[in-house]
Amino acid sequence: MTERRSSVAGKSQVSMAEALARYATDLGYEDLPEDIVRTAKRTILDTLGCAFGGYTAGPSQIAIKLASDVNARCH
Repeated sequence: MTERRSSVAGKSQVSMAEALARYATDLGYEDLPEDIVRTAKRTILDTLGCAFGGYTAGPSQIAIKLASDVNARCH
């Protein structure tokens, strides 16, 4: 894999995107603090609960109807 580096003030540095990507790929579950894991799990469950709970609501049914009328074709 070829690394892309930008030259700033004569020094070769890793781009911000590369640094963030490396951090994300090197991060393991065990590296996360317990309170962060607990908050993430609660947030994901809350999001799913809201999605399931709102599925039969009026605005959701309108959106489902409108989306079902759309036909996308790839050429």
